[in-house]
Amino acid sequence: GDAGFIKDFIQAGRTGAYARVIQTSDITAGDVVSLLKTSADYPSVIEVFQACHSKNSDLDIVRKALLSPIWFYHKKILQDILD
Repeated sequence: GDAGFIKDFIQAGRTGAYARVIQTSDITAGDVVSLLKTSADYPSVIEVFQACHSKNSDLDIVRKALLSPIWFYHKKILQDILD
């Protein structure tokens, strides 16, 4: 493997695409899929990613992330930043 991959990945800031499934169901090719944006003031995926991988994290972003639906997946990392 590439020893520098993780560092390069973090520096590139390419986190991939993320979506939250509200209701499970079977879908097939051609079905309509809707993206519903929240009106809540949650940080973006890239903001949380940067906060988790920065030496000088924006604590406002960290606090907002802990209130968001993704907090469960990143709680330990985010909480460690605040502590």
